[in-house]
Amino acid sequence: MCIRDRYQRRVHGGEVIEGDPGAAQPCTEGIYCAEGSDGPEGQGYCPEGYYCPLNSLPIPADPGHYASGQGNIDQEPCPPGTYTDKQASAACDVCPAGYYCPGRATVAPTLCPAGTYSCLLYTSDAADDMQCVDLGGRRISKKKK
Repeated sequence: MCIRDRYQRRVHGGEVIEGDPGAAQPCTEGIYCAEGSDGPEGQGYCPEGYYCPLNSLPIPADPGHYASGQGNIDQEPCPPGTYTDKQASAACDVCPAGYYCPGRATVAPTLCPAGTYSCLLYTSDAADDMQCVDLGGRRISKKKK
C-alpha cells in the first residue's frame, strides 16, 4: 500500500509507465491522494478552502487567506479591505462599517479610532488609510493627503 500523497501506477502487460513502476510516485499538484491511491488523479481535486501543493494532503487555508474553488496549489492572502478569521476559508469577508482592514492577509478587522470612520466599500488604493469620504450619498474610501 502506498503512503498518503503518493500513488502506485498499475503496469499492464509489461508496459512501463513514467517513473519507477516499483515505487510510489508523487501526486499531481492540486490533487488529493489518500493512502492506497493508484493514479495521479487520486481522490480528485483539492477541496474548496484547502490547497494541495506537490506531495501533500489538503492543507486548510490559514486565517487571513483563502482558497476559492477546487484544485488549488496555494492559498491567497485576503486583499486589502477584506479579512477572514477562519481556517479553510473559500472567500474573505468585506471589512464591516466602523472597522478597517489595511494591507493583505488581515485576520480581524480593526476598530476605527476616535475621529475616523470607515465605509462598507473599501478600495485597495486606500488600504493604508482609515478615513472615508461621503460623496453624494455614496461612501467611498479616499486616501488622506
